[in-house]
Amino acid sequence: MVHVREIDGKPLRFGHSGWLWFNAYLLYDEGTESLWHHYDGVAMSGPLRGKRMRSLPTTLPTFGAWRREHPGTLVLRKPDPAQGRPPTD
Repeated sequence: MVHVREIDGKPLRFGHSGWLWFNAYLLYDEGTESLWHHYDGVAMSGPLRGKRMRSLPTTLPTFGAWRREHPGTLVLRKPDPAQGRPPTD
């Protein structure tokens, strides 16, 4: 999803909170430290709770369609839980 990072005419500057909500990462805005869900663009907590960023139209292709358009794409594997880090091979 793509959102306009502006609320009430003021641009927001985001950082990654390091937190996940149902396997989706949360961002925080540096001005108010409100937590934002990256997918729906809604502030989940903080002074801006309930505010929603305006969405922009986008497409979400399947990985197969993406690969046909961008054959050089590389994908990182998920970390091995036993190792605590991504595999090196």
